Amino acid sequence: MAQKNVRAAIGGIFLLLCAFHGIAAELDWPVEWAAFGPVPPAGGMLSPGGLPSVDHLLPGRQLEKIPAELRIGGVDFPKRSVKLSDGAVIDLAEIFAGAKRGATVYLAAPVKVGQSGAYKIHAGANWWMHWWVDGRPVFNTIPEGNQKSPVFITNHVFAVDLTAGEHVLAVAVIAGGGGFSIAAGGEREVQAALQAAVAAPGDFRSVYAQAEKVLQSSQGRSRLLAGNAIDFEEIRAVLQTALPLARNDAERALALLDLADAKLNDLAWNDF
Repeated sequence: MAQKNVRAAIGGIFLLLCAFHGIAAELDWPVEWAAFGPVPPAGGMLSPGGLPSVDHLLPGRQLEKIPAELRIGGVDFPKRSVKLSDGAVIDLAEIFAGAKRGATVYLAAPVKVGQSGAYKIHAGANWWMHWWVDGRPVFNTIPEGNQKSPVFITNHVFAVDLTAGEHVLAVAVIAGGGGFSIAAGGEREVQAALQAAVAAPGDFRSVYAQAEKVLQSSQGRSRLLAGNAIDFEEIRAVLQTALPLARNDAERALALLDLADAKLNDLAWNDF
């Protein structure tokens, strides 16, 4: 019951913050996406350890609309259907069998918003991605790559300015040496992915045990959240230390939720 109340409070405060900062609360995330590819590796990706370049991607004008087929490098790639739902990680290597490191798949979908504003998109990919809105580049992880593992919808977040009406979201996903996948969505998809991760089997105690050791060595406390006088700044620092120790998405999701709880509690006690 307490966890439900905390999550309800998080949701309510998030809506207030969105309104204050001019960020629209929800993006009606498209489930059905058109997929084109896989486009063979090009340029520097042909050499061992090579990195992709935005110069080898399609110009944005070719992604302003969603065609029945996409012509890339003199080859016509017919449209295929891929689902990006509930923030789940989509294994493009399974869908596009035989795709090698540096192969690129383009995904595109229409999205309609009821009001103008800045909308958040959350995404992670193995291993590079480049996003467009109506052919306009808005975010990419080239050449650094995702930099976070495992791939999860919360790996990256960015805001896009959308006017009321219909738009086209597009993303190029470039395969890494160890996989080819993407997870993406709006705020609803983040919550769905976190809930699914929490429900997944996994032992989260190791993360808390390590966090408790950090607290014991620095402050002599025996429990992570014991007592009434809690230093939330310290709690956040401890959880940040524990986060990389998470062994799976379930543990990572719980650490992220507790980080959010600590931040909101800190706001409640110190700023209101």
